[in-house]
Amino acid sequence: RQAAAATRVRHAQARRSVHTMQALDLEAALGCRLLTAEMSVLGSEEAFGLSEEIVAQKQEIFGKNRMTPPPKPNVWWLLIKQVFGGVFNTLLWICVVCELLLAMFMGGDDLTTPIILSGVIMLSGLLQWWTEQRAESMMNALQGMQASEGVSTYRIRANLCVELPSEELVP
Repeated sequence: RQAAAATRVRHAQARRSVHTMQALDLEAALGCRLLTAEMSVLGSEEAFGLSEEIVAQKQEIFGKNRMTPPPKPNVWWLLIKQVFGGVFNTLLWICVVCELLLAMFMGGDDLTTPIILSGVIMLSGLLQWWTEQRAESMMNALQGMQASEGVSTYRIRANLCVELPSEELVP
């Protein structure tokens, strides 16, 4: 397990600096042939590509070839941020607090303004939050409709061209 973790770290470092590495160093870091690799015609005797054992080993180290989305924040936390966050809303809430302080400690009698202003801020934040939630659900629906294409690849042992899902490709 530690060897797999060390290999994963080494490969991650190599991928970050792949554009600045010499070809021989890259071959050593990724455990593959670049300079001496030759393409051959299907049905020829020379085998190229990765063996099934190496594919299984790399899939165990790296997992599936897919991007993991970041964790989604709580929708109620997004609503709170929409109502109380932002520069403009913060300034409006400061105005509400000042109006309340004036009414309570300075003998003011106007409580209508801070109440109406608070309602407007909350309704505005609620509308923005609702719009963002609808847009996000539409984007999720579009992503669900997107189909991943298979990738044609050559298998050493089988000596034939097969189509694989892109998630099964390995570095």
